[in-house]
Amino acid sequence: MILVIFCHQNQYAQGNVQFHVNTHILGGKKILRVKCDFNDPYAWVLAEHNQVYRINSATKKVDDFTAQFSSYHDLTFIDIAGESADTVFIATGNKMVIQYKKGVTNTISAAQGLVDDINSIGVDYSGIFLTETANVLLIGTFNGMFRYNMDTEELILSSHKEDSQIFEATYKKLFHSGTYDSSGPQTGTLRFIPTLVFDDHTYFPGYVWLDGQTFGDHINTAFYTTPTIYDSQIHPNFLNIYWGNDKGMFQIKNSGSYYLSDNYKHYLDNIQVNKITSIYGLTAFGDGHAFFDAGLIKENMLIGTDQGLYYSTAMYDYYGNNNQLNEFTLSHFDELGNIRVNDISVYPKSTREPVCEDGFWLATDDGLYFVKPDYAAALNNQQAKLISFENEPYDPALKRICEGNEAHLLADQYNDGNAAVQWYRNGQELPGESGVELVTTKPGDYYAVLYDPCQNFHFESNHLKVEVISAPIFSFNYPDHKQYCGISEFKLETDYSQAYHYRWYKDGELLDKTDNFLLVNENGTYKVEVSACDGTWVPSKETGVEFINLPEPKVIPDKFKYCEGETAHLNSGVPPDDSYNINWYRDGEPLTENLNKQEIEVVKPGSYTVKLTAKNGDCFKVSEAAALSFTPLPHFTFDYPDVLSYCNEPSTILKTTLNPSYQYRWYKDGVLNGITGNVLTVTASGLYALEVSSCEGSWVGTKNVQVNLARLPNPQLTADKTSYCTGDIAKISAGISPSADYAINWTNNGVPLPEWDGHSTINATAEGRYRAIVTSTLLHTCFYVSTEYALTFNPEPGLTLERSTTQTLCDGQLLTVRAVYNEGSIRWSDGQSTDLITITRPGNYGVGLTSTTGCYRHIDFDINFYALPVINIPDAVICPSAHQTIILTADEGYSTYLWNGVKGGSQFSVDRPQIVQLTVIDNNGCQATKQITVSEQCQETSIPNTFTPNGDGINDTWVIPPLESVPDVSVQVFNRYGTKVYQSNGLYTPWNGRMGTKRLPAGTYYYIISEKKAGKKFSGNVTLIY
Repeated sequence: MILVIFCHQNQYAQGNVQFHVNTHILGGKKILRVKCDFNDPYAWVLAEHNQVYRINSATKKVDDFTAQFSSYHDLTFIDIAGESADTVFIATGNKMVIQYKKGVTNTISAAQGLVDDINSIGVDYSGIFLTETANVLLIGTFNGMFRYNMDTEELILSSHKEDSQIFEATYKKLFHSGTYDSSGPQTGTLRFIPTLVFDDHTYFPGYVWLDGQTFGDHINTAFYTTPTIYDSQIHPNFLNIYWGNDKGMFQIKNSGSYYLSDNYKHYLDNIQVNKITSIYGLTAFGDGHAFFDAGLIKENMLIGTDQGLYYSTAMYDYYGNNNQLNEFTLSHFDELGNIRVNDISVYPKSTREPVCEDGFWLATDDGLYFVKPDYAAALNNQQAKLISFENEPYDPALKRICEGNEAHLLADQYNDGNAAVQWYRNGQELPGESGVELVTTKPGDYYAVLYDPCQNFHFESNHLKVEVISAPIFSFNYPDHKQYCGISEFKLETDYSQAYHYRWYKDGELLDKTDNFLLVNENGTYKVEVSACDGTWVPSKETGVEFINLPEPKVIPDKFKYCEGETAHLNSGVPPDDSYNINWYRDGEPLTENLNKQEIEVVKPGSYTVKLTAKNGDCFKVSEAAALSFTPLPHFTFDYPDVLSYCNEPSTILKTTLNPSYQYRWYKDGVLNGITGNVLTVTASGLYALEVSSCEGSWVGTKNVQVNLARLPNPQLTADKTSYCTGDIAKISAGISPSADYAINWTNNGVPLPEWDGHSTINATAEGRYRAIVTSTLLHTCFYVSTEYALTFNPEPGLTLERSTTQTLCDGQLLTVRAVYNEGSIRWSDGQSTDLITITRPGNYGVGLTSTTGCYRHIDFDINFYALPVINIPDAVICPSAHQTIILTADEGYSTYLWNGVKGGSQFSVDRPQIVQLTVIDNNGCQATKQITVSEQCQETSIPNTFTPNGDGINDTWVIPPLESVPDVSVQVFNRYGTKVYQSNGLYTPWNGRMGTKRLPAGTYYYIISEKKAGKKFSGNVTLIY
């Protein structure tokens, strides 16, 4: 869907900011371009007829730099970009950029590779293109974009040959056409022009549209907006693009610029748009990083057209609509009228966070205007929401506090200390209350007056109201402590009021009870707190409540059946407590020795009961009786010796007498094995025992019998390789795993190898006949001996290396190395398998030889190439007319220096412009050659225009420093009637203001100065003052 908006000038609503003309300079001149430096307060101005000016944005002082570019009067100046107060660049329509740096002009042209028509220039203030420095000039041409390093004065040629135009290059934004995607999609007559947005060192590609009809056929200007001032790269989907031409201004979201079907907006229909940019305001009263709820920050679009200046309503942080297009309306800046605006440059008083954009320059057909924004009227009308109660949003505007409590008010949650604050209550200033936080205990209507340090104005915040509420009145008449016997619940209560809140405590811990009464069923200390307002509570006295409630006793035996000789454990079911006694009885007789025991031990049968009696009253409870009896022990036989040993037997049998009324359980190594019969089949060595029971829970055990079943594995010797070489380690395995059940021993040629005892695998380095012997640890008469394994070692192959030279090597030379051997295969460290290799780089090299028997020999060797010398002498300049001599100095330490082919030292004297060739040879025999260009360059002559020959010893003569050492200068001075009053030839003698001995009157005199040898001539005036 295409959304087109046609608006007439007088239909635009007034924006939420006012603008006023602050300064008008260079009136009557047609100003083509104006660009601020952003590194200092200066702006550079390009006017019609190649006029160049520098403006101090803070003081509005104008410096005319036109004369510095007079030698280029035959060129057409089309754009300007300043890096600092003394460095500026001017683009011409002649494939050339003029550089002015610290009083010296130079050009960037075809000699450096700039051969294409230029359309725009700009400075990369954010250091996007050369991260090592921010001093980069961007040059947009119709065949690509070039980058010029201002520090090294080198031009980096563009590798992308497409139309590149620089739309915006400021301290915060960089936007140009022509991207790395040089071929945009095409739909019929519609052309998609590729663009590239750089924001916070992140780039976002997109397109603007041209079709020769609706969208026009060229781009005068383009701009983009983001939802935040800083960190905007994290919200790329909300980036909006704008462009302008003779068809007006167009708007589209960047993420949808690839599709014609996406929504767009059209403003200023058929009005020529020359420049689009924006200005930020109230940045000290918002969070420039926040995507939503950013505070009071404003961003207003500025659109320069053939019919004057238009500006938008504030659109910062407004990205809520579905198509993600910024919502705003435009207003015409009537104070300027319909004068044509050719360019706009916003002046940032500070680029540090929070940024301060104090105004902007307008380049018009009637000079240069400085316009300042005014947000004060709009804010005072709406009382900006900048104060709130602590830990609360701006709403609610009312807080009730209890008498004696404090209310905390906070001013401007975004304030970083740059904005001043003054607090008021009921319209009266609160002396000394000028901090971000206000603490008060008094009721009233509060607000703050805040100061914006950027736009330099005060404005009033929203209002907050504080109310104070009196403390509650209630009764709580209970004794300090009260006991209750046989009662399980009691009610505590206080006076009820609908205006009060209640909360109860037990033993100092807050309960989840909020009524005016509390049902108590536990011992403890209780109190209530009553509140008439939020955050303040009035406590009652504390009252102690004690309930005497005896638990239910019960005789609980630890078993259902007991055997003869066992001890029965009886539990009362209640723990000991200071509030009652525990009394035990057998057959009605008291067991006084067991008084207050929760559990007792008994060995006699009988009927047992337990009785609880309260210590501080007559309360008691008696359990039901429990009958107790004991069963006789079992009788059985288990006649075995202490040790039973068997060699390679699979199993044996252990058993005892069978009685159907008995229970049996067997143990192995002290652990139950799950067998519950009178017979046990033993299949593993261990310590065995039997337990027999005639009643549940009682067992009679036998002695322990050690059963040894010796089972051994049969070792089979194997090796890890089929053959071995000298120096190898042969791994011989017995094919079994180590075990505590047997020992492993090794022999070679019948000789024991004790160092390998217990190992299933050995590392053999000696030839011989190896065997493994496995012996049971349970029964030493049980063992196995392996078959014999014969081990032999083959010798290592012979290998030597031959080099093509043993001399020192320098970078660029070659070395050949040959491997010499009798038989086998060669493999070099770089993968080659030939006998001869060629080496061109330093490093560590290796070669390996594998014999036919599989044995291996390896040789490592290092090759070093010495680096060529580096000559660090820059080009130089000399002034022949000043009889100047310069010394070219090379680094020390070389064995030979050849200056223009003649042997010399490390220094060479030059007294005229020329090209000097130097060759050096170092102590390694490596050499290098470089040509040094010595160019002519002389300083301009600066002549003082006043002096005071009044005899005070200060400035009494007309001293001209540049002429003090010139031997062939002619100086003539004339009065206003043309009479010569002074002349000096040869070495200049400073004039003392006299004609001969006659003192001349104060006034203006005229001079002619000639330097004969240098061919220079100067004329001007000098003022004589007394």
